[in-house]
Amino acid sequence: MPKWKDIKHFEPWEFNAKDKGGNILKGTGLRMNLDFVAKLDRLREFLGFPLVITCGMREAGRNEDVGGVKDSAHLTGHAVDIAVTSQTRFLIVNAICK
Repeated sequence: MPKWKDIKHFEPWEFNAKDKGGNILKGTGLRMNLDFVAKLDRLREFLGFPLVITCGMREAGRNEDVGGVKDSAHLTGHAVDIAVTSQTRFLIVNAICK
């Protein structure tokens, strides 16, 4: 199982959750599933450009406020939202499908 020291392109703070008011909950990014983060890390390495995480972990109240489903993978650290442009969206999807 990977450890945070094995992750080359991301830091735990990039995955920190926010509370219902939108305030960052420090340390919550450490709860991300590291197998999932390792896959993101390999994707980032393959793409050769940064992936900007706009949402990683979510607390239940925040998840409800943003319209997330009750069993959202964000609640368990198995999902992220990534900022993309039209071009980067294509490159990311293409890389994932290989």
